Amino acid sequence: MSEPNLHPELSVPYDASDPEQVKKRDLASKRREKQHREALLALLQSAAGRSWVYTLLESCNMFSTTFVRGESDSSAYNEGRRSVAIQIWASLEVISPDLLLQMRKEAGRA
Repeated sequence: MSEPNLHPELSVPYDASDPEQVKKRDLASKRREKQHREALLALLQSAAGRSWVYTLLESCNMFSTTFVRGESDSSAYNEGRRSVAIQIWASLEVISPDLLLQMRKEAGRA
C-alpha cells in the first residue's frame, strides 16, 4: 500500500525561471503554511491537544539539557530533537501566544 502524496505540487518538475511555475509554487507553499497553522491552532484549542503538544515538546528535550557526558552522538541526536521542538514552539508563539501561555499554565510551567 503506497503512501498518499500530501504535496502533489512538489512532485512535478519545476522550472524556477518560469514566472508562472514560481507563482504556482508560492501559492501552494502559502496554502500549505496556512493548513499547518490551522492544524496547530486546532490542537491548541482543546485541553487534550495542549497536553499532547506539551508532552511532545517535553519528549524532545525542549525544557531540559541535551548534553550526554561522553556521548557526543547522543548529545547531537538530542539536540536535533530539541531543534524540532524549538521550531514547533516558535510556530505556536506566532499562532496563538495566549493559548501557548494557557498550555504552559496547565503544565505548571508558567
